[in-house]
Amino acid sequence: MMYVFSTNASSLGLVCSMPTSMMSLSSLPMAYILKSGHISPRVMAVIGAIISSLGIIIAGHLTSVIALGFCLTITGIGLSMGYLPSKVLLNDYFMDDFILMNSIGNLGSTVGALVVPVIIERSLQAYGFSGAMLILGGISLHAIVGSVTLRAKECPRKSTGIGKARKDSQETEEIPLINPNSDYQSVDMTVGEPDISVDHEATSTDISQYQDQIGEESPRQRLWHWIRHCIFVEEPLMSLSLPCLFLTSSILQSWFLFLVPRAEWRRIPSSTAVLLSSFGGGGGIIGRILCIVLLYFGVDFIVVFLIVGVISSTTFLIDPLLTSFPAMCATAFVQGMCLFSSSLGYGAFIKVAVSNENFTVASGISGLVVGLGGNIGSLLSGMIKDKTGSYTKVFLFLGFANCLTVILTIVFLAARRRRDHLSLQENL
Repeated sequence: MMYVFSTNASSLGLVCSMPTSMMSLSSLPMAYILKSGHISPRVMAVIGAIISSLGIIIAGHLTSVIALGFCLTITGIGLSMGYLPSKVLLNDYFMDDFILMNSIGNLGSTVGALVVPVIIERSLQAYGFSGAMLILGGISLHAIVGSVTLRAKECPRKSTGIGKARKDSQETEEIPLINPNSDYQSVDMTVGEPDISVDHEATSTDISQYQDQIGEESPRQRLWHWIRHCIFVEEPLMSLSLPCLFLTSSILQSWFLFLVPRAEWRRIPSSTAVLLSSFGGGGGIIGRILCIVLLYFGVDFIVVFLIVGVISSTTFLIDPLLTSFPAMCATAFVQGMCLFSSSLGYGAFIKVAVSNENFTVASGISGLVVGLGGNIGSLLSGMIKDKTGSYTKVFLFLGFANCLTVILTIVFLAARRRRDHLSLQENL
């Protein structure tokens, strides 16, 4: 693709990371849209499948890397419209087993990583770049079939609240108009069938008094109130988990982008080097299946995340020793098994760190951080390649980043243990 678009590795790495990065970056606005109930998960997912597929198909007819980046950005936004509703609905239906069910759902992307590179490589040889992107867009359109099956859970007691705002607006409910903590008598307004027995003069007086009381708050008091109720303060473990998610996304995206080019840089033929993606995808499938088995038997996924982080760090740091293609295949298999397993942490960390009431917004924030990690990681890896001319330096950089992830995971485990210990003391 560097020859098709006449660009360098850093620019191409940034552009090619846009679909997965924008899928995550768009999670926060999509979370607020879902939370408001203005659109159903099914409609959002179907529209997203159409948008993402059209972006891929149009990208096949472009020759400018800027236009390619724009189309792949649109593709990423469409992917986000299907990804986030699926994730939040999984939490609504499987609150106690979300990490396990999320791991099963993520097997689809691993199968794609195993099969799609081979299909695209053969399509490039037979039909060229435009034809290969058309076929990829057709594969993407199959997401419509899965999207129409999405359905919000009816009246969940502790759900994340998709569509709840719309339903509440259509039902009769009592809305307290007066602060319950104030000295004034609370006045309730019934939506749909107003209570004619309410003294309207007294009601308007109490409301105006309460509004005057709110208006007297200084900007400093309002800021302090906002900080106290900020999700980063209410859910401190989420703040500790975000650096782990950022680094994991950076490593996974960079590895996936430069795995095959690194083999070609080692003078492996392109038709043979593409098999590394299949080995990585195969390892990813096995790794995620093993994670599912471990989760089924109650193993803590954060501990699994820590172990696979240590293993993948080792494989990246021994990269200068890997010169033969069989050794590259074996390493790609292990790296795929570890990295695809660690990507399950995108949902697992948030589920462990936050309450169900904050899950939707926290998922959007984590998606934003994961998207930034994918973009920045791909850009930095490409810049290292352009500066040094060596993919070995890129993989060593990913190894050191993985070591930092391991250290941050240990800190997260210690903080979670302290939180659980304090909660246990309060219950006693």
